[in-house]
Amino acid sequence: MTVILDACQTTVPVGFNADCTASESVGDPVVFSKTDDGSVESLTSNVYDNRLVVGIINAKSSDTRCTVITMGILENISTGLTRGLPLWVSATGSLTTTKPPSGHWQVLGNAISSTSISVNIEMRKVKSL
Repeated sequence: MTVILDACQTTVPVGFNADCTASESVGDPVVFSKTDDGSVESLTSNVYDNRLVVGIINAKSSDTRCTVITMGILENISTGLTRGLPLWVSATGSLTTTKPPSGHWQVLGNAISSTSISVNIEMRKVKSL
């Protein structure tokens, strides 16, 4: 007997552990640090920073160590999301279901409820006009 699992329905997130700073929080979209040491940092502006978001912080084991999710379901990660809409990085670097009017556009997944998301990071960015 062969069991086929639908990858779109998995609740086991895929990601990696990384160094971070105390200022990063669960739910923050993150980019690789400019120091090129494999650590991550919050994206503070999608207007002036054109680095790709590599994931969303799911947990912190200490002030300087975090788990970054690149694909999977994250529950109770944000508030005020609109179910079914794509998840974007806002102009201030937070998660939103409202497409930013300017800056760099990158889809991070979809809202599956007002507080939960299906993460599927699109690894390209488009500069808005």
